[in-house]
Amino acid sequence: MTEVELRGVAHGALRAAAGSFTPACTVVLGDDARALATLVAVMSGAVRPDRGVVLFDGAPLVRTPGARRRVASLLEAETLPFARDVDTAVARALEARGDVRQPHDVLAPFGLDVWSHRAQRELDRDELRSLALALALSHEQADVLVLYEPFATSISAATHIEAAIRRCVERGAVVVVATASRAGALHWGGPHCSVRDGVLARFTRDSVPASVGTPP
Repeated sequence: MTEVELRGVAHGALRAAAGSFTPACTVVLGDDARALATLVAVMSGAVRPDRGVVLFDGAPLVRTPGARRRVASLLEAETLPFARDVDTAVARALEARGDVRQPHDVLAPFGLDVWSHRAQRELDRDELRSLALALALSHEQADVLVLYEPFATSISAATHIEAAIRRCVERGAVVVVATASRAGALHWGGPHCSVRDGVLARFTRDSVPASVGTPP
């Protein structure tokens, strides 16, 4: 069974985070976007924490390339591999994770194939996050999926994001959704954890503080 464990993690706005995540959809509700974004960054292996360690099945995530290839994520700010256009950039991202599919196979289900020939330099923050979300949700070999505000992209209303996330859970993946929306957290059966004042804590739904988050 896949497990992601945070041991004494601290980095920037994330002052303290500890605990383990196992196969299920865990919703983290936060009152500070910076701390939530940092949590996702360290859990995905994109950032090495200043203190502590993130373990993937007992191995340090940032020092285990094989484990990092089994993690899919959506960060607060995204980039693509340098390339002349979207199609080539997505092809390089797929190659890096050992995915033999063509870019069209990943982009078309999300309606993003119309961007295939756009120059990468023309993409704004939202468009980059939309492409990253498509790549994350299409990662069929990912054992861990860590998403920062997955419904806050330009493609969210037009795609089957919920169905894709549920498929990940059904195949036994560890899924973590980080959001500042209390309504969104409740929609996903959470929240199961909170980040308040930069500290990660678990709680039951009955103990959710009403002041945390606002409806989308």
